Formats: sequence, C-alpha cells, structure tokens
Amino acid sequence: MADLNELVYLVARQMAKGGNSSKDNPTPDPAPGTCDTGNRFDGRLGLRISAIFVILLGSLFGAVFPVFANRHKRVGVPDWAFFIAKYFGSGVIIATAFIHLLAPANEALTNSCLTGPITEYPWVEGIALMTVFVLFFTELMTIRFADFAGMEEEMDIEHNDKSSSVARKNSHVPGDDHLGHIREHTDPEADDTVRKRPREDYAAQLTAIFILEFGVIFHSIFIGLTLAVSGDEFKTLYVVLVFHQTFEGLGLGSRLAVTPWPKSKKSTPYLLALAYGLTTPIAIAAGLGVRETYPPESQTTLIVNGVFDSISAGILIYTGLVELMAHEFLFSNVMRQASTKVMLSAFGMMCLGAEMIQEAVARKMQVFAMTEHMPRDRVEDMYPEELAASQTPADLIRMHDDFYTEAARLRTAYSSQIHLFIGFECDWIRPSSRGLIEDLLNKHRYDLFIGSVHHVHAIPIDYDRQLYVMARAKSGGTDKQLFEDYFDSQFDMLQAVRPPVVGHFDLIRLNSDDPNGAFRQWDSVWQKAVRNLSFIAEYGGIIEINSASLRKGMNEPYPKREICEVFLAKGGRFTLSDDSHSTKQVGLNYSRLFDFLGQCGISTLYRLIKSETASDSRFPQSSYEPINLVDLKSAGFWA
Repeated sequence: MADLNELVYLVARQMAKGGNSSKDNPTPDPAPGTCDTGNRFDGRLGLRISAIFVILLGSLFGAVFPVFANRHKRVGVPDWAFFIAKYFGSGVIIATAFIHLLAPANEALTNSCLTGPITEYPWVEGIALMTVFVLFFTELMTIRFADFAGMEEEMDIEHNDKSSSVARKNSHVPGDDHLGHIREHTDPEADDTVRKRPREDYAAQLTAIFILEFGVIFHSIFIGLTLAVSGDEFKTLYVVLVFHQTFEGLGLGSRLAVTPWPKSKKSTPYLLALAYGLTTPIAIAAGLGVRETYPPESQTTLIVNGVFDSISAGILIYTGLVELMAHEFLFSNVMRQASTKVMLSAFGMMCLGAEMIQEAVARKMQVFAMTEHMPRDRVEDMYPEELAASQTPADLIRMHDDFYTEAARLRTAYSSQIHLFIGFECDWIRPSSRGLIEDLLNKHRYDLFIGSVHHVHAIPIDYDRQLYVMARAKSGGTDKQLFEDYFDSQFDMLQAVRPPVVGHFDLIRLNSDDPNGAFRQWDSVWQKAVRNLSFIAEYGGIIEINSASLRKGMNEPYPKREICEVFLAKGGRFTLSDDSHSTKQVGLNYSRLFDFLGQCGISTLYRLIKSETASDSRFPQSSYEPINLVDLKSAGFWA
C-alpha cells in the first residue's frame, strides 16, 4: 500500500511536469539559462482554498489521533490498528525519501535550463549523503553531551505518580511456570541506574523525533507551494496529497505516541503533530497568495526545491533506516545489554509465536489464549538469568509491549482458523502489585488475565529448589508454614483483583519435599485452601486445570484432585491450560487430563468467547461459555 501510494504520487508529479504537452504539440526543453518564470495556475480558486482545510484535517488526524488514542485507551482503538499505523506509516516515510524526494530533487537539479556548478556534479545524491553524515554526527554528539537528566527525573516522577504501575518485559522468564513479561515502571527505592531510562537512550529518542519532524516539515512546505500553483494536474495532485499527508502523518504520529515524554513536556507531541498538520496548509495559502508571481520552474525555485528535497530525502532515509528500523531491533537497550542467547531468543519470538499458533491449529484447538507474565517493577524481584543479561525493569516493558503487538498480529492473521485471545499472567508479590495490574489493564485491551502467585516473602517459589528453601526459611522452616503463607498471599491477590481465571492454584507444591502429598494432611493449610476456593466460587472466577505439572514429574495436574472436588462442590467452574512455553508443549499431556476430569466428576468446562454481554466490565468484549465434556471428547487436541 505504501509503495502504491508513492507510485501514484510520482505519477502526479510527472503529470505536473508534463503539463499540456502532447505528441502533436510537444513542449521543447528550455535552453540553458532560460528557465520558465511563470506558473500553470489556471483559476479554480475555491477548490484550491478547500485544499487548505481538507489537507489540514487529514494531516492533523493522521498526526494527532495516534497520540490521543495511545493516551486515552478508553477510546477503544484496537491495538492492531496501532500496529498497522506504526509500520505502515514507517513504510510511507521510507518510501517518501526514495520515491518522491530523491526523484523530484534529481528532476529539479538536472533541469536543462540550469547552468553553472549545479550542473557539474550529481548534487542530489551528494546532498543526501552529506545530510546522513551530519545527522549521524548530530545524534552522536547529542547522545554524548546532551543533558536530559532533569527531564528524565520528571519522567520518573510521573511514573511514580501513577501508583507504581508500569511493567516490563523479558524475552524469557526463568522457571517453567514463567512466561516473561515486562512493563516499564520506576521504583523510588531502586538504584538510579535502574530507575531512570539511560540518558543516552532518551537523548537518542528525542533527537530522532525532532529529526523526523524536521524532515517531513521541510518536505511538506514545497508540497503545499506546488499544489497551490499547479495547472491541469491540480485535481489529481489534490486527491493524492490528501491521502499522502494523512498516511505520512500516521507514520509521524505513531512515533510521537510511543516516545517517553517527560511530565512537563506532555504537550510536546501534540505541538509537533500540530506543526506537521499546519505546514502544508500554510504553504498552500502562501502559494495562493503569490500565485501570480511564484515561478515553480524558475532557476532559483528549481535549485531551492532540489536542494531541500535532497536534504529531506537524506533526513528521511536516515530516520527510516536507522531510527525506525534498526533501532527496533539492532540498537534497542534490551538487545544491547542482553546475552547472545537472549538476543537470539528475542529474534525468534515472532517465529515462535506463529509456530505455537500453528501447532494449536494443527491440534484442532478452536480457542487458544496467548498470555505473558506481568512485569515486575523492582530489581530485587528480577530472576537470576535476567540479571545475568543486564536487564532492567525498564527493559521488560518493551518486551511485553512487543508480545502484545505480535499477539494482536497473530490474532488477525489466524482469525479464520482459530479464535485467539490475549491476556497476561499477574505476578502477585506484595500489595503494591495491584497498581501494576490495574495499570497494565489500562494500557492494553486484554481479553483476560490469570491470577497467580509465584513469590512468597518476595522470593520465587517455583524457579528452583534453592530459592524455594530460602522462602521456606522465611516462613519458619517447614513446608506447612510456607504453604500457609502461600495461600494467605493468594487470598490477598484474590480479594484485591478478582482474576477471571486463577492459574496453577497449588503451584506451591512444585519444589516442596513431597510434590504429590495431600494438602489435607495439615488442617491449617487445608482450611486456607478451602477459604480461597470458596471466595473464587463466590465471585465467579474460573480455575484452570493446568497440565504443566505433569511434564514436571508430578502425578496430578494443577490443582490436585482433592482441590478440584471441593471447588466443584461449591459450584466452581474450570477451564483447560497447557501453560505452554514452546511449540512442543502445546496441548502436552492433554490425553491424561481427560481421564483426570472424569475422575474428579467434572462434566463441563468453560472457554472464552467474543461477547457483547460480558460479565466482567474490565473485559467488555469477552465472556465464557460452558461446553459439555461429552461434546469435547472427539476433539483432536486430546490425542
């Protein structure tokens, strides 16, 4: 689409050049030194004036709306729309540089009417090349010497004002029961190097935005002047420019929307979007004001247009290839600090996501939920492998956002083959985790989230045996005491956020002395577990029957049969989960789950559906429907 749009624009520019020429009445090339000093303005003033307002609205919509929608999630713009705008807009920007900046610049500076040094060298490519080097040097010096410390502190203050919410994202989270989520959050107690986005990263982002803005504004000025005094080709150029300016605005606006602006500069993206939106209309108005005297084909105008088109081309080539493409992967903070293993894992994330969905389709699954772990906001909550990769809480948010973007893409790509839903798994560590969960729900439009507890006393209990023993020591030294604390922490999570689905209810047994032991052996532990089950049933939560425990060597899924039977007696509902972290784990051990469900007396499962009558206001587009186990017996995923 981007290339087609640019091709149409190029055709329009060629038409503008051709004017009324024909085979029968050819227009001879001007002689050197005799450039045309007039223009092709042919009236239609009312239509030209309308172009000012139509292009103004299109440009402002393209540039302003992504910023507004990103800050006001309740507008209801689907995330796939942001995904399309971001990458489609980037394509438009890159195509702009190569197709209708370099080509018209070459056209202008090689016009046969020009004379002197401008004709003695291929200045278009030379000017574009020099621009690239100047921009690189500018950014290099900005990163090295610019002082954005004060603005970074404002960013930290703003994040902290929002109830410590944002999360991070890891490409891989330790422990088989982790998925790796990240959201960006600043912790007032964390070290400065972790709390603050590295100065050079922030400087680079702002420099890139201003460079991009500078390039598109330069380019837009001459577009407006050309349209104002064009001749027979005016109508074609009018229509093409409306679409072009709107899509180029989307490219700029999507970048303004995701840039981390400090609190005192929250209006800056709107001002930059406004500047872009006004530039072409103002240029059109100026062109109309001098319509009788402005000579688009004069020697001075040709040189000015050619030089500035060349500069704009260099700006957009540098911005498109370096800032919009390379920085997405090659030079991101996460990739710079990560180990080779993490880097390759991140590279494979997109492929892995698609492969897992393909596996789900191959296993004849009709519904598949893609979830990622919620980021943790403190360095002390990070896992050993994350620390070894020099990752920070700020890194994790980018990875979680990438997960969501890719999940949204997969949902659209496979919509005809399987019903895909997007969620996250919350990691309840302490009461402040509630703020992180609520902020994450406000940031993206999820279909669900899974409530789970992976930490007791802020120590992971399912990562490995060593950390489990540390948590147990904090509880008093016995499995019984740690189990009690686990179910108390789980109850705090249930009361605070009422998750629609509760994940691996009895995860605490994974690294215990007897992972297959009965919970009833300790009255105090059993009472707390039953209390939690009662609460889940009361608010209408669903417990997942999770096959992950079977691949870890236990003889029953999460939760154990004794727990399932009590929850069923309380009117509780169940759903299936494989907790898969790789393609091979999709549907793994489901054949054993079918027999287990029968042994527990479970005859009905619940699955996600799209619905306009959602029972949970946090997820207005999704609900759960019952499906009889007898009807599911012939499903292919049990095999």
